[in-house]
Amino acid sequence: MNRAESETGGSSRRDSNSSAREPSESESLRGSLQTPAFEAESASAAAPAVANESKQPVAFRTVRRVEFRDTDAAGIVHFSAFFPMMESAEHEFLRSLGMSVMPSGDDPERLTWPRVAAACDYQGPARFEDLLQIDLTVDRVGRSSVTYRFQITTDGRSVATGRMTAVCCRLTAGGELSKVEVPASIRSRLLEATAS
Repeated sequence: MNRAESETGGSSRRDSNSSAREPSESESLRGSLQTPAFEAESASAAAPAVANESKQPVAFRTVRRVEFRDTDAAGIVHFSAFFPMMESAEHEFLRSLGMSVMPSGDDPERLTWPRVAAACDYQGPARFEDLLQIDLTVDRVGRSSVTYRFQITTDGRSVATGRMTAVCCRLTAGGELSKVEVPASIRSRLLEATAS
């Protein structure tokens, strides 16, 4: 397991041709009782492919089991639950690149990434204990922002497609934010993930 996989619990940067293996019924039941929300995934796992609506390659893939707290009274994932899932996938992706959305105390740049836009379109239901595959694509790296696209699937069918735009900001000692250009070193990491 490489460094990125160990830090993200088995999630990995993957290309658009890679797939995740869906667990058997007994593995699903066992997994729902013994595993955390973010499931470990091996690089050799395989599942049905779903078309990537973005023209960019998948930069990062993770899996997440639907928790009871994600669902409504009918046992279907509540529309609002997809936003924290997308945000968590973004955080995992940034950690895989050696970055974070929050600056550490010793970070001289003190950069952070507040969201300025988020949307989600729904194609079908996801239910309690479903295993969701979340593919993150870097759609655009602007002068001071980055836009991600998320394709969320289960059992090879599309559940939701989301978009999120975050702006690169400097966090001052007083907690104020000021928009700044994406530094060249970060821009190159994001573009490299897009090209892989």
